Amino acid sequence: MSIQRKEGFKLEKKTYGKKYLLLLPFQCCPFGTAGTLAQKLITGMVCTLWIVVEAGMIDGALACMEGRAEWRKLLPFLFLFLLMVIWKRMGYNLGRLLTVWGESKAGYFFQNEVVKKCSRVSYRILEDVRFQELKYAIWDKAEQIIWTMIQQTGNFIQYMVRVMGICLLLGLESPWLGGLVFAFLIPFVYVSIQSKRRIGQEFQSKKRIGLRWRAYLDGVLRHRLTVEERSIFSYTDYVQKRRDGQEEGFAKVLYQRFRNIVKGEISGIIQLSILFFLILLFRISLLAKGVISLGMFISLSRGVYDMVVFLYNGVDDTIQMMERGMEFLGDITTFAAMPEIEGTNELPAENVEEFESLELRKVSFCYPRTTKYILKDLSLTLKKGRHYAFVGENGTGKTTIAKLLTGVYDSYEGSILINGIELRDYTPERRKAMFAAIYQDSARYEDTVAVNIQIGDARHMDGGKRMECVARVAGAYDMIQALPEKFDTLLGKKAGDGTELSAGSWQKVIMARLLMSPAPFYILDEPAVALDPMAESRLYEKFDEISRGKTTLSISHRLGSTKRADRIFVLKDGRVSEEGSHEELMERRGLYAKMYESQKEWYR
Repeated sequence: MSIQRKEGFKLEKKTYGKKYLLLLPFQCCPFGTAGTLAQKLITGMVCTLWIVVEAGMIDGALACMEGRAEWRKLLPFLFLFLLMVIWKRMGYNLGRLLTVWGESKAGYFFQNEVVKKCSRVSYRILEDVRFQELKYAIWDKAEQIIWTMIQQTGNFIQYMVRVMGICLLLGLESPWLGGLVFAFLIPFVYVSIQSKRRIGQEFQSKKRIGLRWRAYLDGVLRHRLTVEERSIFSYTDYVQKRRDGQEEGFAKVLYQRFRNIVKGEISGIIQLSILFFLILLFRISLLAKGVISLGMFISLSRGVYDMVVFLYNGVDDTIQMMERGMEFLGDITTFAAMPEIEGTNELPAENVEEFESLELRKVSFCYPRTTKYILKDLSLTLKKGRHYAFVGENGTGKTTIAKLLTGVYDSYEGSILINGIELRDYTPERRKAMFAAIYQDSARYEDTVAVNIQIGDARHMDGGKRMECVARVAGAYDMIQALPEKFDTLLGKKAGDGTELSAGSWQKVIMARLLMSPAPFYILDEPAVALDPMAESRLYEKFDEISRGKTTLSISHRLGSTKRADRIFVLKDGRVSEEGSHEELMERRGLYAKMYESQKEWYR
């Protein structure tokens, strides 16, 4: 059951430009974003007020020491000073609270949208390297970057409020001084942002390529799937040298960026230092003339110095935020634009239509980004209620046919007709209702046994008696009853008290999952490849027994498990080279007979 949300980020196909640096945080957490901006704005105003209060305290203290005023006249300044100290501490803690809340909401909404997007794209897109990179980048970075956007945007607003406040105070001392300082700082900030952003964009484009290759080599060196071959072939030093080479190349790119930034920063430091010196020099003359008080001279001079420091550091932080933010927005734009398939999120049609026939007419297919045809002018016909088998060596197109039938790929040439209707004309709901399949790498969900079985019929996840029935038919019931919590037993290592099943027990659970589906056509794509030949043969015997009344297609390169099929298709070079029953094919003494003779020792 889906939960309807009235607020929150929704991934749409559009260009996420600069304005979304602020809009995205508002879409994810409007109250938290508004609260953070308000906290930053108030803090900026408090910093300006701090200068005035501090100046009043210094002048008042001097007046009291010289006997020109009473100490109680300092009380209003002390009270305001106390309030500002309290706000700075409370404001900081409030900002921390809003940050945690905003990050949590951003992560929630973005991860939801990534999951939905993955469910709406085709398998061809899903396995694309670029799509995978974008998916993980958005998933991993959303929580941090979205809130960094609002934090740094808020900081920038705070800096600008402080700059305007200081320029206003300078203007009260000398109108032309305040105007000149403000007129200098605006273009200075703009030029700094544009310059550093250009340097950052050049760096990011080179960094992405370098990090992609380095991440792959890191995986080779530390992933558990490569540990055995690392030990056997001792290639660690070789891979490490290649990784070191990538690191050196990345270090050169980093050094070039550092040089460019340093050049710009030296120029900026000199300009701001000269500005501070000139302001200080001019204000000394005002102090000497008695235009300003000593307290205001000291306090505002410190404020000007702080302005120079936070402009220098703040602009840099803002640039980094914009670099990361714009890169992230670019990733979102590209990710959202990935083509989708309408209806992929829909459940199988509730009213399952009868299966009568399946016909492939001159079907040819090559995988995306390749030119070699896996299937070439393949033609065959399957009829209702019969058991079929596809056999052949690896790479002959057996699994490819299953992928075409289940809609994983639709970029084939020729025609695939179900009940006389082109497969591409079927809606995803109708196609899902027609076929159910298990594969050699069928998912082992780290959830309860019940969920692992019931997921075969997502319309009825409260399987109850039907689930127990299919478990008995699949031969899994007794094994499940022996588990600690029976059907409620958690499987896998994720749960601390999860139970690990053997390969054979998992196959029984997966077979029960298949039987939960009301689809009229079952596909078994080498589901027992991890089992020994005898265990596989027993599994297929059980499948033949429990699938009576269904049309079935078994795919295997082990022929002992397929000889019970009513009709066997032998594939070679993407075509049917032989077809017939086991007995007919053995009599012909062709490719099938040779393959069977070479494997028959496995089944003794």
